[in-house]
Amino acid sequence: MNRIEKEAIPSEKQAGTRGQKLWERMLEYRQKTRLSLSRAKLVTASYKETEGHTPPLRRAKACAKIVTNIPIYLEEVRSTDQMVTAIQKNR
Repeated sequence: MNRIEKEAIPSEKQAGTRGQKLWERMLEYRQKTRLSLSRAKLVTASYKETEGHTPPLRRAKACAKIVTNIPIYLEEVRSTDQMVTAIQKNR
């Protein structure tokens, strides 16, 4: 192995540290994120329908399917300091 290849391979200590940081960052993200089963089903259906198309087109059609099929509701505004929000019905 030459010097460049040796530098490209992290030491065990570095790998553990980087891996630990990545794990902690992803764990924090997963705790904040909510998953939507109905959204996942729509994306899966869209990808099955658009098999053979280019990836950007498939993503666009999946997004369109989500936007047109996910039910939302608007909260009633009770005072001037509240904002009107759209919230997914099925989380």
